[in-house]
Amino acid sequence: MKIGEALRKERIKLGLTQDQMCAGILSRPFYARIESGKNRINAESLFKILLEHQVDLVEFCDLIQDDYMSEERKVEKQFEFKMNLAVTAKDTEALDKYCQQIMNSSNNEVLKLRALITSADFKGETDKIDVEIRTKIKAEFDGGNNLLE
Repeated sequence: MKIGEALRKERIKLGLTQDQMCAGILSRPFYARIESGKNRINAESLFKILLEHQVDLVEFCDLIQDDYMSEERKVEKQFEFKMNLAVTAKDTEALDKYCQQIMNSSNNEVLKLRALITSADFKGETDKIDVEIRTKIKAEFDGGNNLLE
């Protein structure tokens, strides 16, 4: 969903008119063009509107993220979602499959390391992780959870 569409959705949810939504921040005609997708809104005005009406910023970002997220990031999110499902279902076969897919297709080193450690930890095989990978994991995650110790 585009920002203008999301603003309209939030405005309607709040039961406000366009005048009320943008009062003191933007002119109503300009705001109407934003909602219709004809104009863009700058970040400062967007945040003023959202904060003025106590719109949950996380929820707002959830509404718009698919339209502004890169294709690579969308694929990464799908992998993360699939990995989470496999862990929840305690499906080691699926976990291994998704881990392998991530290793073969993602450029995101953090995602790769997370997949490796999740898969190994889930199977109780963290002791089998290669020394080079262990070093990368410790460097990236600061050894915070001592999974590899």
